[in-house]
Amino acid sequence: MAKQKTEKRTKKGQWFFLIIFIPVVFALILGIVLLSFLGVNVADMGRSMINEVPGISMEAEDTETTAGESAPQADPEELAAKEEEITSLEQQLEAKNTEIQELEEELEAMQVEQQTEPSEQEQDNSALQETAQVYESMGASAAASILAEMSDQEVVRHLSETGTEMRGDILAEMEPQRASVILNTLSE
Repeated sequence: MAKQKTEKRTKKGQWFFLIIFIPVVFALILGIVLLSFLGVNVADMGRSMINEVPGISMEAEDTETTAGESAPQADPEELAAKEEEITSLEQQLEAKNTEIQELEEELEAMQVEQQTEPSEQEQDNSALQETAQVYESMGASAAASILAEMSDQEVVRHLSETGTEMRGDILAEMEPQRASVILNTLSE
């Protein structure tokens, strides 16, 4: 009989622990975590609740006053120096912010300019492509005689835009030594 009473007591204790205590503790922890994520300062809120309790509030005030009394008083000269430093840092920050705004505006203007006007390289590429089409339409010997008047670098630029078959025909019509130099440059 005594054994059954102790079993009932332990079952009631287990029941209380499992059904009430653990969920309440879990809910409190979950609430604190959620409040922390929402930006609520849980520690300050706990202190204010403790201060509202009449018997505990005096002890909290006593600890605050003793902590306040033991804190060293700041030197007025040191405070003035710190305030000047803060002021100068704020001015530097404002200057940097102004500089950042100017640079952002300049960058934006450059991006707009780049988008509105086709670049010179794009214009050069389109002109080279058109010239390559002209070379292909005129024939290899005529193109070779025109390219013979240009520098090697210009010839390489022009031939790089033509098709491989036309390029081979034009190089066949050129002087062998110059054609080999141009071909080596093209292959690089």
